Amino acid sequence: VLSRVLDGGETFSDAMHAPRFHAPANRIDVEVRPGTAWADTTIARLRELGFTVEARAEPPYFARINGIAWDGDRGEFVGVADPRWHGGAVAPREAAAAAPH
Repeated sequence: VLSRVLDGGETFSDAMHAPRFHAPANRIDVEVRPGTAWADTTIARLRELGFTVEARAEPPYFARINGIAWDGDRGEFVGVADPRWHGGAVAPREAAAAAPH
């Protein structure tokens, strides 16, 4: 999620909803579940490059993240809950006064 925001320029919400991966020793596990999945062409390319790829659909397998980020364009904190699990994220409006400017 963090790489999608910092490296890819995605919004925190878009990054939170995007498919995830996990790279334990000797393989890459990619998230494939309804509404969130890596493209078949991406999985095929990883295999062409020599990676062992395992498709995983179980939602608790990947990190469950609830977070708060500063949205400089809107001038406020934004809370985003992970759609894969229970929970929520809310930033108090008063916190905006303490935000970086």
